[in-house]
Amino acid sequence: MDSTEHLLQGTSFAASAGTHYAAEAAVEVYGAGGNAADAAVAAAAAVGVTEPLMSSIGGGGFALVRMPGGEISGGPGTAEVIDYYDCMPGKGLSPSAFGASGSPTTMILKYGAGVKSIVGAASCAVPGSLRGWELLLRRHGKLT
Repeated sequence: MDSTEHLLQGTSFAASAGTHYAAEAAVEVYGAGGNAADAAVAAAAAVGVTEPLMSSIGGGGFALVRMPGGEISGGPGTAEVIDYYDCMPGKGLSPSAFGASGSPTTMILKYGAGVKSIVGAASCAVPGSLRGWELLLRRHGKLT
């Protein structure tokens, strides 16, 4: 596949994504007066529809933000990291609450070269995508 196939760019903005739909969503939002934060959330939401096994509202992630001029609340040249990666529920509970004497049970799935999967209560997580996108837009978006 030609790597330029899914690239849409303007005079001061470019978007690249796994599908042209996600890149188009970013370009459309940016063209409507949004900024990079608005465009990133639009692309992430589109990926949740076009590639749901790769990213979705049931996932999490990170955003690294450096505003034009390099100034954020920390001063010139600083950046902000928004961590909205999934969190394991049960913070503060005794490890014994998660079964197998506090350690997760592991199973090896015969898939490709093998996939190590954790089962049990320690294998679930609270999704962070929606909260992270909301925080990114509230702090840095222009359209919200």
